[in-house]
Amino acid sequence: AETLGKRDGRWTVALLDWNTHERRLALRYMARLRPAGACKAITDHAPAAHPDGAHDGLLALTLLGKRCLPELRSLAKRTRAAPNTDPRQLEAARGMALEVLAMLGEPKASLERMAGNFGQPSPTPPGGTRRPRRNHRAQAYRRRALQIAALRGGAPRGP
Repeated sequence: AETLGKRDGRWTVALLDWNTHERRLALRYMARLRPAGACKAITDHAPAAHPDGAHDGLLALTLLGKRCLPELRSLAKRTRAAPNTDPRQLEAARGMALEVLAMLGEPKASLERMAGNFGQPSPTPPGGTRRPRRNHRAQAYRRRALQIAALRGGAPRGP
C-alpha cells in the first residue's frame, strides 16, 4: 500500500482477505490514501472472497462516497458467478452491494429494480417435485437494503 499509494488501488483487495488483521491494516491505508481504482478492484473480487472479507471490503467503499456507485450498481445487478466460484458467494456480495448502495443514498425504487427477484424462491425444475427453496440470506440482504433506504428517506419501513 505504501509503495502503490493513491495512484494504484489494486492493493485494496487486501480488504477482502480472510485474515481480520490484514483487513484492518488495509482499512487504515484505505482511509488515509483513498486510492484510485479501489472501487473496481474490490467489486471485481468480492464475489470470490471469503464472505467476511467481502462484507468488510464492500463496507469500506463507503469511505470513498459516491465515487463507487457505478461499480456497486454493476455488482448488485450481476447474476452469473465466475467459474470456480460458489454462487452463494455472489449472492452475498450482491446483497452487500445493495446495502452499501442504500447507505450511499441510492433511491429505493432503483434498489428494488436492481434486486429484481434476488432472494426469491428458486424455480421448481420442469417435471420436478421438489419444493422451491428460499434463499434466506439473500432475502435478509434485500430486506435490510430496503429498510435502510426507507429510514434514510424518512418513509415508513417496508417489508
